[in-house]
Amino acid sequence: MCEEDPFGPGGSIDGYVRIGEKKKSEKGSLYPAKLDYFIATYPFKKASDEATARKHTEMNRVLAQLHGEKPQKITIILGNHKPDEVLHAGYAYWPGQNCMCRCTDFKTATRIVDGKPVQVECDRDLCPYAAATAKPKCNPYAILKFRFEHAPVSGGHWRFVTHSWNSIRKLRDNLKNLYDYTQDLNGLEVDLELEFESAIVKDKQTRIPTVRLSSKHSPSQLEAGMGRKFTQPQKVKVTVPVIPTEAPKEADSSSTEEKDLFPDFA
Repeated sequence: MCEEDPFGPGGSIDGYVRIGEKKKSEKGSLYPAKLDYFIATYPFKKASDEATARKHTEMNRVLAQLHGEKPQKITIILGNHKPDEVLHAGYAYWPGQNCMCRCTDFKTATRIVDGKPVQVECDRDLCPYAAATAKPKCNPYAILKFRFEHAPVSGGHWRFVTHSWNSIRKLRDNLKNLYDYTQDLNGLEVDLELEFESAIVKDKQTRIPTVRLSSKHSPSQLEAGMGRKFTQPQKVKVTVPVIPTEAPKEADSSSTEEKDLFPDFA
């Protein structure tokens, strides 16, 4: 099958931010339900009841304290340098539990043929998985990778996943503009915001949720290096003993010099 994690294997995920949840029907089966606000979930089931077990109680409490009970805008921190390191976007075909075809650059796809990965051209007009009659269908996706300043856990990263073309276009454009101003997205504090657009779906007027990124700082402030978190090295004064090269005439001396014990982790 295709690589399940487009950021590479072994990545540590603290949790997800979503605009949907799973609910349980009267018959006991689970079904997806849309939300008009963000919630945090664990990256795994905490108990057998998946409908409630995934909700990240501690992180949702933090989000409520910072942004209100049902936040439509939350502050996040980008943790990588370039747009394609922060947002992974492409197409993916999941006919079952395994990904059988993935395109990561909108040009070339890795497809599983006879149990082996094969490189093929990603042509949406000719792809049988993208045809209107295909069930299930190859869909666009994007994974946004970030951190929280006040998360109850640390050591990994958080993710927001979307399959909305409108959201993908917005996020890619937002990150490109932010990168143009800063030349480095690492540590940049931005707002992840939920917006609604009007559209006609099945002959009915409806609201479509989309997401975007924005900074509280102006372009000139971003160019000056404002709006960052966790990227400045910490200066700590330590005492370093001086080892004499010859027998001293007086008592041993020591000097204090300033060393950078915590260089930029980027």
